Amino acid sequence: MKFRMLLGFVVLAAAALSAQTFRGTILGTVTDPSGAVVSGAKVTVRNTGIGLERTAQTSADGSYSIPELPIGTYSVSVSQAGFQTSVTTEVTVDVATERRVDFALKTGEVSTRVEVSGSFSRRWKRPRRRLVAR
Repeated sequence: MKFRMLLGFVVLAAAALSAQTFRGTILGTVTDPSGAVVSGAKVTVRNTGIGLERTAQTSADGSYSIPELPIGTYSVSVSQAGFQTSVTTEVTVDVATERRVDFALKTGEVSTRVEVSGSFSRRWKRPRRRLVAR
């Protein structure tokens, strides 16, 4: 009898522990200046601490959801043809939370954004010239 009770307790404890998560979700809605939803926009989240990057597209109702993100601080950007890229920084994801980040895109020119990170440790070496006696 004690064995069955112990086994039942272990099974219930395992089920309760598996339901906990150490990750969070960033979600929201993307609209245009008139308030209409923007479908097919590219949403990119980047963890500023570890460099993890995930992307998604907005659905037909303009919503997006990027689940199972490790806890940390993220930047969220949205881009779509015919609109300016919009970025929100310092979005904190905590354990088992949903952070809502909505965007209202502005129409306008599309500009190129270049972000460079990392380092390059190799030095460029000048090719040696061979001296020829005349």
